[in-house]
Formats: sequence, structure tokens, C-alpha cells
Amino acid sequence: MTMNALDFGGIQGRKRFYLVASVFSGFEQVKPVETPRNTESIWPIVERRLHECRDVTETSFVRNREASGRKAQMITKDSTNCATILKSQSRGVKDQLLISHQGRVFAPSEGLIKDLMGIAEEFDVSWMASEQAFETCGQSVDVALHQKVMESVKAHLEMNLGKGPVVSKAHQASLFDNFCF
Repeated sequence: MTMNALDFGGIQGRKRFYLVASVFSGFEQVKPVETPRNTESIWPIVERRLHECRDVTETSFVRNREASGRKAQMITKDSTNCATILKSQSRGVKDQLLISHQGRVFAPSEGLIKDLMGIAEEFDVSWMASEQAFETCGQSVDVALHQKVMESVKAHLEMNLGKGPVVSKAHQASLFDNFCF
């Protein structure tokens, strides 16, 4: 299943492929949310974190991007969604997501990237080096889309196995014992 987060309540255009395999029949493919894609500006989300974002207006990667003719989506006050956030977001690549505001160009902060992807504030990346934190979030899934897929998988399992534990505690213990040396 190839799905776009925009069709599941997300605000970034992140497409992901999910493969769900089951020994049970009856898996219902996830369907997009009933409401249309977001039509409201995402600027309030950006504005709340703009003070954390780095001004990159004068950097070589911004100038090189303009010279190359690449016109990747910039977040502006009128944006209703954003482009896919890249793993290499912090490295200054030409295709990275940027913010245009009052004639300046900003690189999103870790906090803003998490907000745009729907990642909870409690997801702590402070122990990672900054580049690792950007890569972790940039390689992540959009939370709204992932949640819908997992709800569908959970419903499928509950329909076939009920709501109790799938493996008994005795069996779990025996599995653990087999792996202990």
C-alpha cells in the first residue's frame, strides 16, 4: 500500500509504502480519512518555532539552489502543507525543506520538524547529536499516517485473535529461556 500522509490528516506530503502480511484473511486496507486535505495555513505551527530556526539566507547551499533552478517547496505564510522532510535536512542539501519569511530563508529546527510530522514533544532527541536527531526524524514516518495503518493492523489482529494476549506468559518465558546462555 503506497499512501500519502496528506490523505490521512498529515500536513507533509510524505508517501510511504506499507506491506502487511497476515496468515489470516480479511485484512482491510487503510482508507484515507473522510475529511479533505488540510486547507488551513500551517504558519501558526511554524511561527511558534520560528525563533528556533536557523537563518540560512546567505549560505552557499541556498545560493547554489537558486542558481541550479531547483524550486523545491518553501514554507510560507500561505502554505497548507509542506514537502517531505529529508533525512539529510541538516546537511544543507539543495532539496531540503526551508522557510521563507520577510525576505529571509530559514532552516527548520528539530522541534519544528517534529511538529510538522506529528511527533510528540515527549519524543526526546536531546541526547543525540543534532545531525543524528535530524536524521532520525527525517527518516521517520508521519505519525497521522502511521497511526491509521497501525489501527488497521490492530483491528485485523483483534478480529482474528480477540483482545487477549497473543502469546501466553508461560510461552513467553519459555522463549526467553531458549535465548539465555
